[in-house]
Amino acid sequence: MKRMGWKKYILLYSLLMCLLFAAGPVHAGEADYFTLDVDSLDISRLNSNDYVSENLTSSMMGLRIIKQVSQSSELAEPVRLTLTQVNTQTLLMDKDYGYQSKLFDSGVIYLPYSYNQTEPYLITLYVGNMVYAIPYMHQQPRMEYNTGCTYGVRLRDLDGRITNDWMMGTMLDLEQLRSSGVQYVNLCASNLYVVGQAAITMQNDSISVQPLFLSNANVEVHGLSVYLITDCAGLESDPAISGYPAYSAGDWIPVNGAKSALLYMPMTLSYDPAGLSSFYYNFSDLWMQQQLSLWDANKNQWSDWTEEPAYDQGEQWQEEWPEETYDESFDGVYLPEDYPAEEYVPDFPEDESFDWESVPEDMGNG
Repeated sequence: MKRMGWKKYILLYSLLMCLLFAAGPVHAGEADYFTLDVDSLDISRLNSNDYVSENLTSSMMGLRIIKQVSQSSELAEPVRLTLTQVNTQTLLMDKDYGYQSKLFDSGVIYLPYSYNQTEPYLITLYVGNMVYAIPYMHQQPRMEYNTGCTYGVRLRDLDGRITNDWMMGTMLDLEQLRSSGVQYVNLCASNLYVVGQAAITMQNDSISVQPLFLSNANVEVHGLSVYLITDCAGLESDPAISGYPAYSAGDWIPVNGAKSALLYMPMTLSYDPAGLSSFYYNFSDLWMQQQLSLWDANKNQWSDWTEEPAYDQGEQWQEEWPEETYDESFDGVYLPEDYPAEEYVPDFPEDESFDWESVPEDMGNG
């Protein structure tokens, strides 16, 4: 039984290996580095910015240089490679590969992280008596699954209960939007970059929000929701978890005559940051103060409304009718205040047989 088990194991292992080879070779780190083939370059165009941008620019973290040295292993040449960071004139690498033949491969060289800029490098390859000086532009790596929103006041600055992260919302002056019909607001990502604009359109007292991303950002949207809060006084936590309706981009959202509203559009996206402008969050500038004024006005929009006094039937009755008073000269009779009591003579029946003394004293007091 044990021998049969081992045979089955070996057979299964062989089948798996066959499947792997049938699928083709697996190149480790294939998506992590940029391969620079020296022989494929047009050496005469290395001074052209357009050529360098199209052929020698990448955001990959790694760099690999290859060069055909000879066609035969018997013909070898000494190979040396240096890598210099141009802006700082820092020599990052100087390696002697010794004698090489056939295809030279530098292996993957991982570059320093490029923060918020494109970093130029100079690659110098020495092959025998030949020297190849090649420019290389290292862009900041692509930002993957980052957060984004419209530019405005941070929700935590509006109310600390809403959220404690960097996300922002935009207060909309709906009265002004009814006149202009459209408004544009910057779209921000990673608490740093402007990746486009949001087109806010108003028609028939409804609003539609459409994101317009910059083409060079190559934005890929993984998630986007639109929240429009017309009663900011009721907002005490993140709208996404507070039960507010979530709309999609392009949906028409009714505002029902509201004067202002908070637009909150959280996004999850991936994009290329190279060449993008940064935004500056200045809580004290004039536009931000206008945003805060709209927020305060929205929250306090009912505070100036005073409720009319409750309907008082007693007072209303007293205004329409004279006050009734009790006149002791006529037992059990209520008279108007302005009625002359001496002129009021009750019309009792003249029945002498009726014994008035037999009437209980407390009659009529129940």
